[in-house]
Amino acid sequence: MIRWISVAALVAGLALAGGYFTGKSRGPRGAAGHLRHVLLWSCKQSSNAPEELTPGKIKEIEGAFRALPSKIPWIERFEWGTNILPWRDSGPHPKRCFLLTFKDTQARDAFRLHPAYVEAEQIARGYGARFEFDYVAEELPRD
Repeated sequence: MIRWISVAALVAGLALAGGYFTGKSRGPRGAAGHLRHVLLWSCKQSSNAPEELTPGKIKEIEGAFRALPSKIPWIERFEWGTNILPWRDSGPHPKRCFLLTFKDTQARDAFRLHPAYVEAEQIARGYGARFEFDYVAEELPRD
């Protein structure tokens, strides 16, 4: 559990810094005070999976999550990526990260009830552990 928390903190920090300073993410830049929702997914076959986890199934799950910004108006910013750590295959490291930004907790709560999110969760159910982490973004002042 400690390892997951450390990974979540690292991913959140890097995603925040990378998205803010490069401007390559969808949404407003400089969203300090906004709520960030980090979803880390291990992308593994589980015993309760409805079918085999194939590359096609992984693409289907990723596609369901990547489609959320076009379906849910409360998502202000959306980023995602694949774990590129050299040691990612040695141990319980997550394979995918989704980082969503919301104006506040009310927007995040409404997002979780939206039918598109509920559907994406159903598609991903049974295919590995997921770890979620929410925080309110703070930024260091620039000189």
